[in-house]
Amino acid sequence: MTTQVPKSFDDLFPGRFVKAGNLGDRKHTVTIADVRHEDLEGERGAEQKVIVSFRESKRDLVLCKLNATAIAGMFGKSIPDWIGKRIVLYSTNELMPMPVTRAERQAGKSQPDACIRIHGSPDLAADMPV
Repeated sequence: MTTQVPKSFDDLFPGRFVKAGNLGDRKHTVTIADVRHEDLEGERGAEQKVIVSFRESKRDLVLCKLNATAIAGMFGKSIPDWIGKRIVLYSTNELMPMPVTRAERQAGKSQPDACIRIHGSPDLAADMPV
């Protein structure tokens, strides 16, 4: 029996969604397969979230507004136009637009948790500001 050593804390508890810790220190190019709304249970009860599926991964991404804005800036506001497009995901400790959230400041937390951001797309001919 072969055992695989987990690379990060997030790998210890794999789930349905990709986490920043799963990405490690490198960028990952993925192809958008589906975008949909789904009710997810959170700290404030059930909330409707945007879920993105990828061709290359069994794990989905809960799409935050900042990342959705980046995708819309690259491919337009028509969601069907996003399907089949490639995006580059990476992990960072910099939460944008603020480096530390209000709750983290109040708790005295100096380093924000890692989050997933989008670093463009190989489907674009040139860099573009978003």
